Amino acid sequence: MNFYKGQLGIPMYTVSSVEVAEMCKITENSHRYLQIAFAEDLKMMCNNIGMNFNELRAAMNTNWNVDLPEARDGIGRHCLPKDIRYVTSLTPSILLSSAIEVDQKYRQWLTKQPKQ
Repeated sequence: MNFYKGQLGIPMYTVSSVEVAEMCKITENSHRYLQIAFAEDLKMMCNNIGMNFNELRAAMNTNWNVDLPEARDGIGRHCLPKDIRYVTSLTPSILLSSAIEVDQKYRQWLTKQPKQ
């Protein structure tokens, strides 16, 4: 492993180029986008079959290897939407493009839900 501890003692993984470091950042953000889009898709599915999404999510997250995020108001802010679009501009990706589509559909779905 290429770990280096700087002055602050924070372990950093060294890579061969700034391009690898930047690609690491944008693909990490794309992975998070995928996780949130999956949660959004599950929430819509649960609604369609009359299942409580929050209960399902809590049960899933009891597994050591599962960390399903909340499905809130859509994937917003700045970094995640920007980075996933950048990755898909480099080369086509059915999976990442589908996640973008799920988020768009989820936002539309949210506008049709009764206010709580």
